[in-house]
Amino acid sequence: PGGTGLKRMELLLNELDNPQDFFQSVHIAGTSGKGSTSYMLESILREAGYTTGLHISPHVVSIKERMQVGGALVGDTEFVHLTSQVKDAIEKVNGLGLGNVTYFEAVVAMSFEYFRQKGVDIAVIETGMGGTFDGTNVIQSLISIMTPISFDHIEILGHTLAEIADQKAGIIKETNRVVISARQDAEVFDVLKKRAREKGTIILTEGEHF
Repeated sequence: PGGTGLKRMELLLNELDNPQDFFQSVHIAGTSGKGSTSYMLESILREAGYTTGLHISPHVVSIKERMQVGGALVGDTEFVHLTSQVKDAIEKVNGLGLGNVTYFEAVVAMSFEYFRQKGVDIAVIETGMGGTFDGTNVIQSLISIMTPISFDHIEILGHTLAEIADQKAGIIKETNRVVISARQDAEVFDVLKKRAREKGTIILTEGEHF
């Protein structure tokens, strides 16, 4: 984040009239299993009749995988239009002295704007890295999901499991009706339980509650 935290991301979305406020969301963080969890949950919600958005990170073949609605990738024409829209907002934010908008921040903004334009009911949003300062962490999610947490990006997130878990637990919000967690190392689970308690939400765990 370069010392700016989420401020630059918030300003970018503000230039787009905060598209993230126009749909409900489920936020997913962890080390492994985020992508598969995201795809399965989006499919379940879509089959249940919701208009769904899906943002994954990283993409496998095409950047358009990062902005899907109803199980379909954004179209070429729509992608170009979104790029133009967000480009204008980026230029304004780049001049505010908080450093330049990153590639990841730009793509997240495009995804959220696309979801708004398509009238998405609920979006499944995968973090890029960590949680606390991840560009996606501007949403006020309905549910947060923690997939298995282990050592990853230690040069940024921390050198102990507890430090890494603390960063990923940053997606746990007061707006969460529930936090759902995979089975975790005891050190990790202690961090997640503490964060959920601080935010006044309950945490349900694989192997205990379901």
